[in-house]
Amino acid sequence: DNYSQIVTMGDKVLSGLRRFFEFSSKEMLDIKPSLLHGDLTVRNWKAVRSSSTMQEGKLVVFDPVAVYGHHELELAIMSLWGAPPTWFYEEYFSVIPKAEGFEIRQVLYQLLFYLQQVTMMGTSVNECISALGILCDFLDRSYHSTIHHFPVSFLNKTPSGERAIKVFSLTEESIEKVLVALVVSGSFSPIHPNHVRLLDWAKSQIEQNYPMYLVVAGFLSPVPDRIVSAKLKKKNIPYVHRVALARIMTDNTPWNVDDSSLLGDEMLDHIAYYVREKLAEGHKSYKNKLVAMYLCGSDCADKAVRHLSDESWLAVVKRNGYDVGVGDCPVANARERVLWVRDCGDEKKMSSSEVRARLRKKEVEQLVDKKYELDWPEYYAPYDDYKLYYLQHNLLRFV
Repeated sequence: DNYSQIVTMGDKVLSGLRRFFEFSSKEMLDIKPSLLHGDLTVRNWKAVRSSSTMQEGKLVVFDPVAVYGHHELELAIMSLWGAPPTWFYEEYFSVIPKAEGFEIRQVLYQLLFYLQQVTMMGTSVNECISALGILCDFLDRSYHSTIHHFPVSFLNKTPSGERAIKVFSLTEESIEKVLVALVVSGSFSPIHPNHVRLLDWAKSQIEQNYPMYLVVAGFLSPVPDRIVSAKLKKKNIPYVHRVALARIMTDNTPWNVDDSSLLGDEMLDHIAYYVREKLAEGHKSYKNKLVAMYLCGSDCADKAVRHLSDESWLAVVKRNGYDVGVGDCPVANARERVLWVRDCGDEKKMSSSEVRARLRKKEVEQLVDKKYELDWPEYYAPYDDYKLYYLQHNLLRFV
């Protein structure tokens, strides 16, 4: 709803707050406190005409609640419902020159007023969302390395937002096969290499053991905050950051990130639709059946079934301690709609729980070390990028 959008986008803006006060040279804006009117909305200022020339030349202000602060705040509040005349700005900036980034900070300071209206009176909700959208777009454009961009497209309800969906090419041998888009859904709080390895492994095993199937795409789909917060007792990394970390992890892989925040059958149908569209771009004549298949471990299969209809497809990776067979698991009711994938047999696995425990100890430098013997595959995001995102956005506060 609108309020959850405000909270999610607001967290993004808060995390990138420094960028609004940073010049392109990376130097910070030097802010010196000024004496402000304090409530300079349109009802508390008026441009007046000279009695002799009848030309506007003065600005009268009244009813102050004087405070000290950044002078740009005053200008942002003044233009909320009607900007002062052009001559006012010309005179003002002749005394205090306009600093780089002035325009975007005007939006930031107006957001402060809108948030007050939202929290105190329940008004200005649309204005608040609009301002947050502008600020989020600015953050996306302003980060110099694309790998550290914030995703603003998580509100767009399309897999991977504005990014092109990555699919495997079809060949002549693909004509008779059922095409599969694998989907791993979870909290990813935080994501780590084994989440991506699951897609690698499942593709190889499905195509080896089920020759009639061909995996053409794969997605990591972080679940919304309302679900993760309940699971982790509100000690979860916010959705926008979980999506960003997933994109960092998959940036150099053949896999995608679904940022639709949908669940269950709706998520699978949604992804299947966009994969079909993408395949049609390069293979206009393809007639293959395509299914979006929910990929999970056997320890999660029972729970997955509760969120999926009998018509949905499931790929289940057998795991130690949950070595269920087709006859032992409720998902067997779907029979041909279940593909079984043997465990990769790798006992040296890191889990999100382990990563969270290490983060609580502030061991960012040791997220990957010899203890876990987790090689960081070359085609995954460089570990330094993964670590840098944690530090840039102070994610330790969420674990």
